[in-house]
Amino acid sequence: MKISTRLLLFFLFVILGICVLFWSAHDWYALMRGDRVGASFCTISAYWNCDAASFSLIGSIANIPIGIFGVFWFAVAGLLALNDRSRRSLGMKGWLVLGLVTAAFCWNYLFFFLKAGCLTCYASYVLILGTLLTGWNLKGPFQLLSVRKVIGFVLVAAALLALYCGYNIYRMNSLIDTAEFRSWFRSLPVEGFTAKSPLMKGEENAKVTVVEFSDFGCPYCEKTASAILPYLASQKDVRVVFFPFPLDSTCNSKSQMVHPHSCDWSKVAYCANAQNAFWRVHDNIFKIARENEHLPPVKEHWESVGVPDLDQLKKCFENSETDKALRDLVNVGIEANIEGTPSFFFNGRRIPRFMPLPLWKAIVDELRSNP
Repeated sequence: MKISTRLLLFFLFVILGICVLFWSAHDWYALMRGDRVGASFCTISAYWNCDAASFSLIGSIANIPIGIFGVFWFAVAGLLALNDRSRRSLGMKGWLVLGLVTAAFCWNYLFFFLKAGCLTCYASYVLILGTLLTGWNLKGPFQLLSVRKVIGFVLVAAALLALYCGYNIYRMNSLIDTAEFRSWFRSLPVEGFTAKSPLMKGEENAKVTVVEFSDFGCPYCEKTASAILPYLASQKDVRVVFFPFPLDSTCNSKSQMVHPHSCDWSKVAYCANAQNAFWRVHDNIFKIARENEHLPPVKEHWESVGVPDLDQLKKCFENSETDKALRDLVNVGIEANIEGTPSFFFNGRRIPRFMPLPLWKAIVDELRSNP
């Protein structure tokens, strides 16, 4: 049997598509279980954020990551190509078109609505297009599977994927005793926390308000920024209020010099808010710290900050009024007896430590039902 280059390319696209999307699904479950507490490898900037895509409309359906459906699509396309009659039928072409239409919808959602880039998503779209182009009119009298065997392997593939999803959903649901955790959370005192910060996102009347005290040099603050904030941003009834709390004695009278330059970077983030760029700069600062393994001096990385008007940012940074504004925000944390970062208030209840994603979701669900 002579194997054409086109057929080889077709199966190369199929195999790569299965690998990419199965990895994507596995990573989604790791994130939802809290096994992965930092950013995905493909979350490289405020725009290129795979985790934001994971929490979005196209991230999952009923706790099944969208990647699983993609794996099934590629597997069926490959199986159909192994039967001469199936390969030549309209069913094969219809299946290929279904994948292309789905990819087009997902790309449209990412690009126009979510306004975020996802490298694994875009890679899968390219692989779907390649599978369609090489598989549209495959020629050759090869037939490795009968129709009955194709159907059988499709059912086996569906069963294996269902078992995989069922196992992971069971692990997600068995990680914590939700009732016990919610009961513990309800037992926490509601503190009279009324301070406001200009650094926030979400609706003023949101059911859930999460107040975060954060230090740009703190590794667990970076984990919150990369893996938790995309989840909160995807929840329409959640508001996030940010207070800088640098563990830097330059602007924090209650702290030793734990993270040098943290006060300066907090000023940069504060100044970016005047250009409606606080959250983008917030993410970029954590990226700079992660890449350098510490917070470098601000003046060495002006070009990486990511604001529309860098000159305006520099003027704000040098302004003595900015120093006062930052100290006022830091003093809120001092008065609230913040001892470390990250620290949080959920509708006034204090959580003084980083938590994996499943616990955040449990608290948000609890506050939705008992705001």
